[in-house]
Amino acid sequence: MTSDIPGFFEGTEMPTAGWWEALWPDPTGVLAAVGVKQGMEVVDLCSGDGWFTLQIARIARQVTAIDIDDAALEILTELCADLGPLPGVPIRLTPRVADVSKGVSLPRGARFDVILLGLALNELAPASAEPVASAVAQLEAWAGHLADDGVLLVIEPALRETSRALHAVRDVLAARAAPPFVFAPCLHRASGCPMLHRDRDYCHERVRYVMPEALAALARAAGLRDTDLTYSYLTLHRARRSLRELIAPGEPGVPLRAVSSALASKGKVELWLCGEQRAPRGMRLDRHASPSNEAFAQAERGTVLVVEPVAGGDDDARLRVGADTRITLAQHWRDGAAED
Repeated sequence: MTSDIPGFFEGTEMPTAGWWEALWPDPTGVLAAVGVKQGMEVVDLCSGDGWFTLQIARIARQVTAIDIDDAALEILTELCADLGPLPGVPIRLTPRVADVSKGVSLPRGARFDVILLGLALNELAPASAEPVASAVAQLEAWAGHLADDGVLLVIEPALRETSRALHAVRDVLAARAAPPFVFAPCLHRASGCPMLHRDRDYCHERVRYVMPEALAALARAAGLRDTDLTYSYLTLHRARRSLRELIAPGEPGVPLRAVSSALASKGKVELWLCGEQRAPRGMRLDRHASPSNEAFAQAERGTVLVVEPVAGGDDDARLRVGADTRITLAQHWRDGAAED
């Protein structure tokens, strides 16, 4: 760990706010999607200088920002002090210097509505002989401070290595019959992640976003995507809840989550899907397009579809969408289909 590299904060080895702005240009939108609301108690682990924390502090009743870098937290505190007197900006921030990689003891008996760990889990236990077990232990300890309906949100880079490591952590937690419970992004609980069957596979989210040109130029210079936001995530819940709540009890059909955007080619549209038992490659021939299945072509990464009936190919590895297949959107991030 070093503070000798210009533009990097001590300890975190993370770039300054200009870099974070290119990586996460819309933190308020992300927090709204997570469900941060007024009156909540929130903890931001590895907060840095508060690119997310500042937005949380403008919404939640109280936010605790924890980071190893006291200089970064000082910047955050000054920003909050500058914004605090403004009308309609009730900022209540508690900064705390601590090394999260060595375990953080939150106040005894404290309960939080949201605990956020952004782009940091992959850095907390890379040198451990058992990195997955170490990550699971840390998440379980933090989840012990969740309120009854609280969530622990882990956001990781949308890279193959970090995403697959998060899938492995998810598998360990999903196999247990005790909190924290896996709420999202998976529709299935105990079964293993199908993305781990092949070394090349992993899933992540992609949300359309048009960056201002100044940010786009910074992203291009850094070799980053200059449009859209990509990330992998895991949401853990203190209660036994799941994303399957999107599907009404007794509703016919099989819920499947899109792990790719709709892939259009000559005469057909294809889509990688993930469900309880498999990760089939769905296919709809253009000649089979109908009002009942038009949602198939509208899907994007993270979309939850309900398919009725489900018809597989000879090897049951391909979901074939016919003209009479009924497909509905249970969850959709935006209007229109994503481009891949």
